[in-house]
Amino acid sequence: MQHAPLIKQKVSVEKGATYWLTGLSGCGKSTLAEAMKAHLDEATGNASRVTCLDGDVIRQGLNAGLGFTVEDRAENIRRIGEVAKLLNAAGQLVFCSFISPEAGPRDAARATHESAG
Repeated sequence: MQHAPLIKQKVSVEKGATYWLTGLSGCGKSTLAEAMKAHLDEATGNASRVTCLDGDVIRQGLNAGLGFTVEDRAENIRRIGEVAKLLNAAGQLVFCSFISPEAGPRDAARATHESAG
């Protein structure tokens, strides 16, 4: 079976946005985020407009001092939300790939973004 070719057209990124991918470890969050980045890099013609924030990478650097208590997991998500918000303000599209099972910290990150516009 033959498929019609995909329509290739350039996409313009006017302002930043955050896309939060959550799920169990190993379910494909980071893989999906990287695939979306590659697609948008090609569609925009600009490889510097999309950023992926990955849980494993963030925990090795920015949040290396945090453990896995309820409080530390909430602080991990809060910090990630703040970083994503700063990147959004600079016009970046941000894909966040984090297990983030608790709704409260995710809701707080969403509220931070909503209040920032």
